Amino acid sequence: MSNVVQPAEHRPEIGRRVLRTLRRMLSELGFLLPSLPIAILGCSLIVSLFAVGVGTVLTFVGVFLLIGALVAARWFGMVEVARLRLAGRRDVPQPTPAVNGAEAGVVSRLKRVLTDRQYWSSLLHGAILNPMVSIFSWTVTVAWLAVGLGGASHWIWSQYAPDPERDSELSTVLANWLQPHAAGWVNAAAADDLLWAAAGAAFLLTLPLVTRGLVALHAFAARGTLAGSRLRPSATH
Repeated sequence: MSNVVQPAEHRPEIGRRVLRTLRRMLSELGFLLPSLPIAILGCSLIVSLFAVGVGTVLTFVGVFLLIGALVAARWFGMVEVARLRLAGRRDVPQPTPAVNGAEAGVVSRLKRVLTDRQYWSSLLHGAILNPMVSIFSWTVTVAWLAVGLGGASHWIWSQYAPDPERDSELSTVLANWLQPHAAGWVNAAAADDLLWAAAGAAFLLTLPLVTRGLVALHAFAARGTLAGSRLRPSATH
């Protein structure tokens, strides 16, 4: 009797796992899709401040610009870590500077920013590492979504595509590749929809694995540069 009831008992658990996977995938997409614009904005600001600061470092203006670049890099780094934690990567500690709050003097605090290696590590992340990782992850995410959603809905939008008489259907191209004279054996319209639907289904089914791997890549980069020895997990988390 227990063997008969057991499959039905597992159905709610399977449904909960599917819902958890979907929720996690949506939160990861919410992290990945804006990653490139945020990375480009941060890189542009940080690099501009740093370049002008280095060029005028012999003046007080240059020093303050360098400090501004370091502070901006740390701020964008904290935003990156907060976004990762919202995407489910609670293993990435929220950085908090290990600075004595009772430390007096503006000069000493500015000096600490210039000499603290964690600020420079954040600069490396915001100016070089994060833009590179974001370009890769954003490209893969958009391509995976385009093929998945476009393939699944190919039977809808393909009939409205311009030049419907063109001989470039996926099924015809595949048949020509397999055998030069096989194109005539294929009902191009129906086979094309089926092939695109299969490709779309494959990409959509593997999308949760792709988003998890890409967010893990961002988390790896953040742990290596934004959660160094001078930072500690926030006590509020």
